[in-house]
Amino acid sequence: MTLKELAEAAGVTVLRCDKEWGGTWAYKTLDHPHSTMCGFRSEAALYKGWAEDVFGKHAFKALSKLLDRGTT
Repeated sequence: MTLKELAEAAGVTVLRCDKEWGGTWAYKTLDHPHSTMCGFRSEAALYKGWAEDVFGKHAFKALSKLLDRGTT
């Protein structure tokens, strides 16, 4: 499983936003449907930002190691 697949399974929706936010990528979640997190410069940065927000930076590092190994 990839980080993108995990985010999609968790209900993350990817959107585009204006450059004025600092980046043109944004996301919404099912848990907070009325909030949009904008300003990511790439889709990969968006998924990393989402995971760090949800799990915390230290837990995300451990999670990314598991995802890199293909273990879920």
